[in-house]
Amino acid sequence: MAPPEARVQLDALTTTLEERCVRGSWYGSCVPARDFPLLVDLYRDGRLRLEPLISTCGLDDVNDAFRRLEAGEAARSVIVY
Repeated sequence: MAPPEARVQLDALTTTLEERCVRGSWYGSCVPARDFPLLVDLYRDGRLRLEPLISTCGLDDVNDAFRRLEAGEAARSVIVY
């Protein structure tokens, strides 16, 4: 998410000639009632692999988990008590 003061510069001629458009998206423009059941079905069918995106750690390793997140080595960390 960009900060409120961020501005975008566009080449107006290229935008027109290439028929481009700019569209905003809030959290991927998800429609939970429609999208969540689809994602669950994809996961259950094995077509959506979430396990590689999630790492787990114990409470003693939480600092290492934050380091891995900052380094881009993990997308999410779950603390297991």
